[in-house]
Amino acid sequence: MNARDKKILKQNRVVLIKSLEIDSVLDVLEAEVLSSTMVNDLRIINNPKQQNTKFLNLLEKRGPKAFELFKSALESSQQFNLLNVLSHDATGKQQFNTNTTSAQSSRKRPEDTFDTTYDQNIHLMKGTSFYTPLTKEVRDTTGLFGVPNIHWVKRTTPNTDIVRECSLQAVDDEHELELKDVVDGPEDDLLIHASSPEFMMAKQCDSYKMTSRTRGLALLICIHEFEEGCGFDDRKGGMVDVLRLQHVLTQLQFVCHRLINGNFQDIWEVLLKFGSMTQHSKYNCMFIAVMSHGSEGVFYARDGRSVNIEQMMSIYNNVNCPRLQNKPKIFIIQACRGKTPDMGTDEIDGGGNSPVNTYYSDGPQQHARLSFPRVPYFPPNKLPINSDYFVGYGSVSGYAAMRNTAKGSWFIQAFVRALARHAHDRHFLEIMTEVNRLVMKREGQNPRGAHHRCKAMSESRNTLCKLLYFFPGLETAA
Repeated sequence: MNARDKKILKQNRVVLIKSLEIDSVLDVLEAEVLSSTMVNDLRIINNPKQQNTKFLNLLEKRGPKAFELFKSALESSQQFNLLNVLSHDATGKQQFNTNTTSAQSSRKRPEDTFDTTYDQNIHLMKGTSFYTPLTKEVRDTTGLFGVPNIHWVKRTTPNTDIVRECSLQAVDDEHELELKDVVDGPEDDLLIHASSPEFMMAKQCDSYKMTSRTRGLALLICIHEFEEGCGFDDRKGGMVDVLRLQHVLTQLQFVCHRLINGNFQDIWEVLLKFGSMTQHSKYNCMFIAVMSHGSEGVFYARDGRSVNIEQMMSIYNNVNCPRLQNKPKIFIIQACRGKTPDMGTDEIDGGGNSPVNTYYSDGPQQHARLSFPRVPYFPPNKLPINSDYFVGYGSVSGYAAMRNTAKGSWFIQAFVRALARHAHDRHFLEIMTEVNRLVMKREGQNPRGAHHRCKAMSESRNTLCKLLYFFPGLETAA
C-alpha cells in the first residue's frame, strides 16, 4: 500500500474502528486481499472495535491494490458514509470516479404485460447489475458465491435518515387508498418507520424472536433477460423490483444477496450455498424473492430450464437447514402460475366502494410425557419437516402475473409499499393482507393491447407458528 493510502487510513482510523461493519467487508475481501486464515482469525474476535483494529493493521500490509479493493467492498456493502470519508485524498480533496456511466432510460411507453411464456426468439443482450442509487450502473463481477452476476449488499443498522417514528397523521390515514396505490406510482415513499420500544415490549412475547442486529439474510433472484432461442421474452421492468426490494429490506436490517440472470446451474448452486451459510445461526429470519417467468410450481432460469419451487423450498426445511429451525422463512414468488389472464368481472350492486375507482390504470398423535419410577424422562422436542414458512405468490394458481414494463410487477410494487408503511406496527400476515388489497384494486392500462383492464390477485400460504413482527430500528442483541 502506498504512502498516500496509508495516510488516508491513518487520518480516518478512529471513524473506521468505530463504524466499520466488518462482516460485510470480510466476505468480499476474502481470497482477493485476505487469506481464509486471516478471515477466520478476525471472525473469532468478539469485540467489534478490536476486530476492526486488527483488520486495519492487516490491510496496510496486503499490497498496492488493498486500499481500492477495500473501498469497493464498502461500496458493495452500502457503507457509503465510510466510502465518502475515504474518497478524499490526504489533502482533503475528493477523488472522483470517471468510469461510472448513468443508466439509459427507455423512451418506449410503459405497458402492462404478463410474466408468462411466448413462442418467439429473443435477442440476447448483455446483463447489467444495479444497486442503490437507482441511476448508477456498474459492471458485472463474480460475487460472493463465486457465480457470475450475483451481488452482495448490506446495511445492518438502520439509516437514521430513513427509519423514523410514525406520525399521528400516518396512523389516521393508514386505511385510505391513494391514487399511487392503484397505479404505477413513485417509489419515494418507501421509507421504513421505527417501531416504538413500547410496541416491541407489548408484542414480542407472542411473536418470533426478532432482536438480532442483522435481522437475517435475503436472497433476491431476478431473471429479466433470457437466452436467445429459449422461447421467453425479456422481462422489462424486472430490475425495478430488485431495487425496490433491496431498498426496503436493507432498511429492515437484512443482508441482501442478489443473483441476476442466472442459468439453471447458477440458481441451484446459489440456493444450496445460501442455505449452508453459517450466518443463519445468529440471525432471526430468512427471505428469498424470485422474479422470473413461470408456470404452475416452477420458475424459469436464463437458459429456459425450469426450477421447481417446492424443491427450492425444501433446501431450507428443518431437516436440511437446522440453522433455520423455529425461524420464519419468507418466500416471495413473482412469476406466472399459468397463461390465463384474469379479465375480472363486474361488481354487483352493494359491493365495496373504492375511493379512486375512476383513476385505475394498471387426529394428531399426542406426545405424552414419559416417566420412570425414579428418574423422570422428557423426550426431545420434535418439529415437523416444514414449519415456519411463508410463501407469497404474485398470482393465483393457473393465472398470469402482471408486470409494468417500466415500473415493475404489481405484486412487488404492492409488497414493498405495504411493508414500508406497516413494518413498524403490524405483523407480517396483516401486511400481506394489505398487499392482496392493493393488487386486487389494480387494473391494467393498455388500450391497444390484450391486457387492457386486466386484473390480478396475489395469494399466499404459510406454516407460521407465531406472529411475525420486524421491529425495525430496535435491537436487544448484538
